[in-house]
Amino acid sequence: MSYKRVALLAGFLSISAGGAIRAEDTKKPEKLDLKELHVHPYCSTEPSPLLDTRTKGIFDELKVSLNSSTGTRFHIGGKKKNDTGKIGNKVVYHLGKLVTTAATVTRTGTIVVQPEKGKENVAGNYVALVMGDNTVKASIYKISDSQSHKWILERGPETTTLTVMEGDAEAIKISAPTSDVREFGFASTVRSVNDVADVTVTFD
Repeated sequence: MSYKRVALLAGFLSISAGGAIRAEDTKKPEKLDLKELHVHPYCSTEPSPLLDTRTKGIFDELKVSLNSSTGTRFHIGGKKKNDTGKIGNKVVYHLGKLVTTAATVTRTGTIVVQPEKGKENVAGNYVALVMGDNTVKASIYKISDSQSHKWILERGPETTTLTVMEGDAEAIKISAPTSDVREFGFASTVRSVNDVADVTVTFD
């Protein structure tokens, strides 16, 4: 693991190109308010552009609950109710929710995925970066257990990167130019009726 990655995990530190720790980056970001979390419908086969719950006729699969009693966190869960949904006139299948927040500062947190016993490959779980033009860059990730794993949103001067760790290894990492990235988030989808998703994301 690089020195830069260790510093991020230990204390929200980042290192400038010259190797010196910038004082402003040693400060822990303010606690995220629940009002700063945004919930969107999400289809893994049609991930872009960013969907709006207010769109007439848009599908509504899986539920999102928000909680701040023991730190800001959200949960995507529930069972799929309908076999298909629609985006406009297009029929779509792999449906769920995406929760995003502003990617203005470096943040860390944890993620727990609880697969349905005997159906571990049913749900698709994704990390996402939302661009200023509402396009969504997303990648699926797999975690082999139901333990708590670290995630890092690293906002650098040139590149913003969202990483989910599994132990010391990277389960998934996606990046985009910092000037393009507006938000980041996590999504979960399911394919068939009664398939279950269960993902909890916590912000440090």
